[in-house]
Amino acid sequence: MPPLRDWHRHGGILCTFTGSWFKAQVETIQHGVGVRGAVNPNTGDLVAGPETLPDRELVQNRADPLQQALLRELDGPWYRERSADWCRG
Repeated sequence: MPPLRDWHRHGGILCTFTGSWFKAQVETIQHGVGVRGAVNPNTGDLVAGPETLPDRELVQNRADPLQQALLRELDGPWYRERSADWCRG
């Protein structure tokens, strides 16, 4: 799935879904959320790991994919590095 075409810019048009998806699906289980996060109902373990980091450190440890897409309107090395290489077996 090439990130530029299939994720960030469908037909060249910016997809803002990334922002809401990231907040709901990634930030809530980011490593370091610790005791502020969800608990696995089957094991009782914290789903984001046992370490609880301060909010400022959590922010520093994450990359915002929507912001990255806004910075890169055209295909290039950043997108290529994040694309599958189907020629390798």
